Amino acid sequence: MIVGITPGLQQALNALSAYQSARRRGEAHEVALASAKVFARFSGPMRANLVALLDGIGVAAFLGIDSCARLFAERSDLVHFTSALRFPVTLGGKNYGGTPDILATEYTRREFEEGFLPEVETLRDALWVPLGPAVTAAIASVARRGVLEARHVLAGLPHPSGANAERIAYFLGRKARENLSSKVDPARLDTARSALLGQIAALAPHRPASRSTDPAG
Repeated sequence: MIVGITPGLQQALNALSAYQSARRRGEAHEVALASAKVFARFSGPMRANLVALLDGIGVAAFLGIDSCARLFAERSDLVHFTSALRFPVTLGGKNYGGTPDILATEYTRREFEEGFLPEVETLRDALWVPLGPAVTAAIASVARRGVLEARHVLAGLPHPSGANAERIAYFLGRKARENLSSKVDPARLDTARSALLGQIAALAPHRPASRSTDPAG
């Protein structure tokens, strides 16, 4: 489970456009929805960053695949992309970024509890990857309620946004500590990386068998 905060305006428009195109081609509603979801997934540098981060902490090995890039192609059956707030939320005409806190206002709290929590209850045994501190805090609140097990929540990854390039580079060992700017807290990233590697290692004995995409497999 890859969890963003909310679909962005551009992401929503792309998905709607893909849905409309599929319907014009004569595809059924359900097929068109699936096409829209695939089209609206992470793309470009953000996808590459997310794949590198997940591979870097051992998620690919845990799932029995060579790289999490497969999750965007032939092994899409292993992943579900979702948002803490299911529908696009804006603030002042811009994409909502987590301030004020999701659970601090009536509207976003209701959207989270009515839209996201049922999804959690259905897939509570999955690995959950929250993207960004606001989503991490919201999912932590779900774990405290006992709806999710904290060990299934992979919290602490740098957000895969291109704007976060320096933190990602350090987390992945691509940039030396002495070359970091003052904007990066290396100790925090070191702690997060160590904790995530340990978490995956502890979960490994209980990992699900990788499913074959071969109909005869």
